[in-house]
Amino acid sequence: MATMEKLVEKLGNAEDKVEFKKLKKELEEASNTFLRMQNERVKIDLYWTRVQALEFYQEMICRGFMFEERPNEAINVPIEDEKSPSSEPRGSPHDAY
Repeated sequence: MATMEKLVEKLGNAEDKVEFKKLKKELEEASNTFLRMQNERVKIDLYWTRVQALEFYQEMICRGFMFEERPNEAINVPIEDEKSPSSEPRGSPHDAY
């Protein structure tokens, strides 16, 4: 009888190991997906921060607070880009006037 119990115990341990490996793989895949989504969100936020900085910079030039436009590659982004990371409409401060 003891032999049968040991076999059942070994079978249970083997099933646990298989289930553990399966769950571990699923967790790794979910983690990778989450990291990709988080990275994409950061890219979108950075893009719109640059757009807003450029619009603000242009507004300060229009109001006369700055007299010379100096191109800055950190904020020099196309505002009306069809491939922008968000479909959210973003208006320019100039549209309000």
